[in-house]
Amino acid sequence: MQADLDFATAAADRGLEGWMSRMAPDAVRLVLGQPSIRGSKAIAEADSVLFTPGIRLTWEPVDAGLLAGGTHGFTTGTYDLWRAAVDGSEVRASTGSYITIWWRDATGDWQIALDGGAAGELRSDSSSNAG
Repeated sequence: MQADLDFATAAADRGLEGWMSRMAPDAVRLVLGQPSIRGSKAIAEADSVLFTPGIRLTWEPVDAGLLAGGTHGFTTGTYDLWRAAVDGSEVRASTGSYITIWWRDATGDWQIALDGGAAGELRSDSSSNAG
């Protein structure tokens, strides 16, 4: 969980540089309905749009676990993609869920091996009645 929280802080503070700071050189990004993106250079190129002026990506991990041996783990959570509106306010353009697969490198740092998400439906509070 802490690795994912640190990752979110790095991306918020340093944009694309912070986003890429945890990507392993051979990381894979999954984007629903598109071919996988392989390697940190291709990921940086594809994901640069997420860190342009007027766009802000935020996320929060909600679950984490270690796989056998303790060298691999996962986090899952929710994300929001925000866009600047004409009036200067910020509107939520997309929301969804994600999963990130982590591996511990030789120095003990957690690196991202695989990251992907799926957008959900945007609903106002009044339209999300249960039952």
